[in-house]
Amino acid sequence: MSVSIGAVHLDHNGFTLLLEEHERAILSDLATQLIEVLEDPTDPVSERLYPDAYPEDAEASAEFRRLTRGDLDDARIHGARLLADTIPADPAPALSRADAEIVMRALGDLRQVLAERLSITTQTPEADPDEPLTGLYDWLGYLQESLVLALVRGDEESGRLAKS
Repeated sequence: MSVSIGAVHLDHNGFTLLLEEHERAILSDLATQLIEVLEDPTDPVSERLYPDAYPEDAEASAEFRRLTRGDLDDARIHGARLLADTIPADPAPALSRADAEIVMRALGDLRQVLAERLSITTQTPEADPDEPLTGLYDWLGYLQESLVLALVRGDEESGRLAKS
């Protein structure tokens, strides 16, 4: 099986993001910036990435955050580092399914950061089309969607092979 879905190529080696050199550089730079955001608990984007688990109970939310934040930070930083370390390579390495899922979540984290910077909320779900970051936000969505579809396709193919 060998198929390209959007910006992802899927074959027996794994999942490969099909990116131009300048796109790989942008994505690597964004991943590095994400690490900086994640390592700065005073950045306002933290509220977006770590919403209150119990909005009506500040004490319970604080306790939940205390118990989970370290693990969540570690997972998010790992995903951002995977992006920063592997995506710039030319040719881009094929990612295992597990790494493709990590990259998919890191792309989601990047979109959350940009959504916060663009003031995209449930009340204002659309970004200002004149804002330069809007194109970047949309592109990251395209990459994430391509990866999700490739992961689904990989599952479908694995199921077909197992039934054979």
